Amino acid sequence: MRIIFKDDRQKQLFESKSRLNAEYGDQLAKKIMQRLLEVDAASCLEDLRQAPGKWHELAGDRKGQLACSLTGNWRLIFLPIVPSGANSVKGLDWKAVA
Repeated sequence: MRIIFKDDRQKQLFESKSRLNAEYGDQLAKKIMQRLLEVDAASCLEDLRQAPGKWHELAGDRKGQLACSLTGNWRLIFLPIVPSGANSVKGLDWKAVA
């Protein structure tokens, strides 16, 4: 799946192992890179449900966003680009988001 970052600063941070290490430390930086590689390798969100990291939809003021576990209390939160019709009353159609 394609990853689009919020802005150039985020793109530069998350695409640079050295910057991630400086910002988050070695262990967390490795997990972030691992999760981003998992997203990149997935053909749709459904593929991530089977991957490590407890991928899940958020609720409340974060409804529409997804998250996965990194380490401890750290999570990677992202907003999927949802095609028309992929949302329903039951929630996000994980197979439709590529």
